[in-house]
Amino acid sequence: MNPRPWYWASLALYAVLLAFLSAWVLSLELTINSKLAVLSVHLVPLLIFLPWLVMGRRKAFQGLCFVLNLYFIQGVTKAFEPGHMWLGTAEAAITTAVFIAAMLYARADMQRARRELGL
Repeated sequence: MNPRPWYWASLALYAVLLAFLSAWVLSLELTINSKLAVLSVHLVPLLIFLPWLVMGRRKAFQGLCFVLNLYFIQGVTKAFEPGHMWLGTAEAAITTAVFIAAMLYARADMQRARRELGL
């Protein structure tokens, strides 16, 4: 399996998740300082992986999947709050899509590396 399509899909979905979280936080009725604080709490854990994701490091994609579990839990929890069902469902769906694409990239890259080593 070629890892490149999964690489680009996971990066694109990663960008969608960052944009979704940014739009959601900026739409909250908070002061600008509060928005920046909430935005940094939501985005910094994801942005930590950005340099290694761009380089295509398999371990970064695997580590991202662990962090994505927190966002999935937040989305599912938010989906059960009255009036926030679509926000939570969208966050859980986007997070699931990023998780699947990142794991498929990591798997395909590992298989490619094994083939190159002759294992």
